[in-house]
Amino acid sequence: MSATESLKSVIRMLELMRCLGRFDKTASQLLEKLEALGFDVSKRTVERDLKALAEAFPAHILCNDKSQPYGWRKAGDILSSMSLSD
Repeated sequence: MSATESLKSVIRMLELMRCLGRFDKTASQLLEKLEALGFDVSKRTVERDLKALAEAFPAHILCNDKSQPYGWRKAGDILSSMSLSD
């Protein structure tokens, strides 16, 4: 992956975190929001991004996997609680 592609991925994931709210949203709903922002990605990419974000920030990105489609939401303000030492 080139530096440009990596940067695009990081920006997409930051926008994805901004799209999350306090109430569950499906990967399809989040894909629609990203597409409206001009991102051209697949639903599977969004699902992978959500999984990666949940693994990186387990206290902040939550998945309701009790039924499908899974619901994703954030708990608290992710970006304001991040530090470089995390």
